[in-house]
Amino acid sequence: MAKKKKSKKKQLWGLPKEVRMEQAKSWLETYDGEHIIKAYSKLVGLNLKNAFNELELPLYI
Repeated sequence: MAKKKKSKKKQLWGLPKEVRMEQAKSWLETYDGEHIIKAYSKLVGLNLKNAFNELELPLYI
């Protein structure tokens, strides 16, 4: 039986903020969808408000 592919959803969940922000830089460069904040919140397991606050930093937007 074939192995299931690991979901990328909540890939950065549970990591310290500093590590999460470093990995978010590379994720933002490769993301090509419309809803950046919604996708980021699902990826890291944050609500929309906190995801927006993290991405609002001058380095990202």
